[in-house]
Amino acid sequence: MSLVHAILAVLDHTPMSGYQLKREAFDNTIGHIWSADQAQIYRTLDRLLRDGMIDFEAEKQEGRLDKKTYHITQKGKDSLDEWMTSTDPLDPIRDSFLVRLYHAFSLPNHQVLSMIEAEMRQYTERLHTLEVPPPIEDEKVRTLKSKKEVLRALTLELPVRLTRTYLDWLAHCFDVINQSPDFDEPQAGARERQVNPQNRRA
Repeated sequence: MSLVHAILAVLDHTPMSGYQLKREAFDNTIGHIWSADQAQIYRTLDRLLRDGMIDFEAEKQEGRLDKKTYHITQKGKDSLDEWMTSTDPLDPIRDSFLVRLYHAFSLPNHQVLSMIEAEMRQYTERLHTLEVPPPIEDEKVRTLKSKKEVLRALTLELPVRLTRTYLDWLAHCFDVINQSPDFDEPQAGARERQVNPQNRRA
């Protein structure tokens, strides 16, 4: 998937300005599953305009730049339909914490535990920022008003489940290392390293 398809999918439902795309779409709804900053959004809108995937209407604003409201074109709809029915290859796993943990055998036990605790704090904070939907049980699905509500609830459920699973795995790592006497002393030649919280992944 690319930001191109994310924007086309939003505009296929509702015409929006670049500012609205950022604030109403990426900040408030799909940001949990695909993030983008304002500059990335405007660059992608320019690309979509050049490719004929979208067009816009300009609205005069006194003392300000014209407001551009973007909408999807038929060419954009065709491209979106093709993407919606395709299958993307899985993204490779790239996790800086896993790399640090893999090589943490050179650290004393208490520093490894501190690394894990710092990561747990970050994931706990992330969980608090996610929109936690009600569990999608059979009776819940029957009470939802539309397919859109069902799909939205299912989509928002995954980031919550993934975050909780990662937290469970971190707790498991903490318990294993904390209970392993082999981790009490660093290997010969090992050195303590200061764990920098600023280097943590957001």
